[in-house]
Amino acid sequence: MIDKTKYTTYLDDSDIQNGERCQVACPLHIDMPNIYDLMDKGKYKEAYILLKSANPFPAITGRVCFAPCEHACTRGLLDTPVAIRDVEYFLSEYIQSESTADLATYKEGSLKGTRKETVAVIGSGPAGMAAAWDLAHYGYKVTIYEKHPVSGGMAHLGIPVFKILRKVIDHEIAVLLRLGVTIVNNVEIGRDVTLDDLKAQGVSAICIAVGADVGNKLKIPGADECDKIYESTEILRLVRMGDRKKLGDNILVVGGGNTAMDISRTCKRLGTKKVTVACVESKDSMPAFDYEFESAQREGVNFQFLAMPNSIEMKNKRLVGLKCSHVDPKSFENNPGKDIIVMKGSDFTIPADSIILSISQKPNLGMLGEKYSDAKNERGLIKQELERGIGDLEGIFAAGDVITGPRSIVSAFASGRSVASHIDSFIRKSTEVSEKRNSILSSKKSGVKFNFEELKRQKAQKKIPLNLEGNFEIINQKFSANQAKEECDRCMRCNKNIQIDSKRCINCNYCVNVCPVRCLTMVTENNRVFTNKSELETGELGTAAMIKDDLCIRCGLCIEVCPVEVISFKSFNINGN
Repeated sequence: MIDKTKYTTYLDDSDIQNGERCQVACPLHIDMPNIYDLMDKGKYKEAYILLKSANPFPAITGRVCFAPCEHACTRGLLDTPVAIRDVEYFLSEYIQSESTADLATYKEGSLKGTRKETVAVIGSGPAGMAAAWDLAHYGYKVTIYEKHPVSGGMAHLGIPVFKILRKVIDHEIAVLLRLGVTIVNNVEIGRDVTLDDLKAQGVSAICIAVGADVGNKLKIPGADECDKIYESTEILRLVRMGDRKKLGDNILVVGGGNTAMDISRTCKRLGTKKVTVACVESKDSMPAFDYEFESAQREGVNFQFLAMPNSIEMKNKRLVGLKCSHVDPKSFENNPGKDIIVMKGSDFTIPADSIILSISQKPNLGMLGEKYSDAKNERGLIKQELERGIGDLEGIFAAGDVITGPRSIVSAFASGRSVASHIDSFIRKSTEVSEKRNSILSSKKSGVKFNFEELKRQKAQKKIPLNLEGNFEIINQKFSANQAKEECDRCMRCNKNIQIDSKRCINCNYCVNVCPVRCLTMVTENNRVFTNKSELETGELGTAAMIKDDLCIRCGLCIEVCPVEVISFKSFNINGN
């Protein structure tokens, strides 16, 4: 038998699903290669419609998504990944400047305004926005209840001003309003209105999407007595709302995640002279992304790694600093973070006149009360089953960080879209969930540019302020049209994979001879590999042309030379519905 584990023939369509690595890695499954093809032809509106079919709010993700697609990008195996987020940023900005409310609200097959049932969404953050988008297109009347005076949730109030402008969030919220979604601000469910009140009003389903915006406390001696300890998401919210007073001249941020980087950079802009980030992790194991750490470091933020908080140090009832112990670096070698080893006799104090905590968040689930407390799990989150409406709480669903804990904006968007499809099925009393519609297409061309290897990753301009204090201008600028086109051309089109119909192959070896990267070989039944027809011994059975897909550059030469046309490209697409 031929050992096919070493090769890929793609005779089984299920294998093709692993081809488009960026689409598989993206929680929203955005089909970027086909978007690039449309942009390459100058069809920007069509590209935007394809982008919106998977991602209702690309203006947000194009600026602040952590881009899991880029981490998975096949181009990264060659040099550097395609700058997918920057292309998305460019495309959303281009369309907003060139057109139209119609494109912003467009969705193929929309049933907007066709149903009499109503759905209540609690929370106007990413998960709630995405759920409302799809529910409106399913035809339902949707009302979002938001406890804050502004809409957008953590996308608006939890991201620094210098990363995304309020008008960008407001634009995306306006899209929902044009779809007929009603947003009621300054109403907190559980305080002003209960879940039972909503049910009594006749809503057909309720979606809880309040996010995770309650900061965790530092449970160490002295923390409860100190009035100079703040929570990062609360400070970010206040700054967003216009309260930009300085908290001190020497601020200590506790935590090593991306929010810690955001709040430390915000403090520099508020005029703090010295900002230090302290975390238990080493530099290499801290959860913040490299580019977030580098941005904070470039702006003058100091770092104290491997620091375990022990107690708050006070003098005459005033904060002096945070007493810590050094953490043994071995704590992060084999089982990172599981067993923190504190080095004996290593106590030290980090001076500070204010401390900001950035040690993860949890949701406020006060709206559940005693009656619906069974919806919570042991972690204080809503049970995962409620994303699918499973359980005893009929008609109550949940989406986003309330079921997962703090995740990314793109993950919350994906969760919101998922819960909308389950709510739709629940209201229609259907067992079918029209969440994804996958397709496999054949083609003779891959779309790969002949000079793709020579193209270097484009870099968007950055506005680096000379003086940070009081400067909240946007740092990351968008691509020019030429930059966006060049970046599209760098894509290796790994959504298209070679399929060889071995049953019709005549073993002529033409494809093997013409392959410029030697990813094609002929393999006999006893697994002998050969690259020349004359090497084939008489009587050897089971010979087949096989491909090592990780080497394939999608040039299509094998397709062109095949005399019996048994080779083709097959592409797999995950189409959000």
